Amino acid sequence: MITHLMRDEVADRPVADVTLAGKTLQENELVRDARLLLQREAVKSVPVLVGERYVGVIDRSSLDGVEDGEAVGRLAHGSVPTVTVATTAAAALEALDAHEASRLVVLAEDGATYVGLICLRGDRRRLCIDTDRLGL
Repeated sequence: MITHLMRDEVADRPVADVTLAGKTLQENELVRDARLLLQREAVKSVPVLVGERYVGVIDRSSLDGVEDGEAVGRLAHGSVPTVTVATTAAAALEALDAHEASRLVVLAEDGATYVGLICLRGDRRRLCIDTDRLGL
């Protein structure tokens, strides 16, 4: 279940505790699939993967003027900051603030394998948290 917690409630936790699995697309999936995911207002960007390897994200602006039948892989870009699972939640939040971003991609220690997303709400004070990861 997804809940929202304040930044200071999770700052001392490992970033893995506050990471959402999130929706992803494989590089060969189609733009029409991306448009469906991005219809929800809460979905700001969608990570694009090759297998489990992170290659970038797509967002609504990535799809401007692109045909529905094209693959999303070539549209992926690195506009979302990344951290690894060894990062603390506090450091991940600092990275979000430094980039003025609301989403951050969490990677495994190899720096390539996708783990999930940090999702900062619009008020920049609350995070979307999967309560199963926190044991709540």
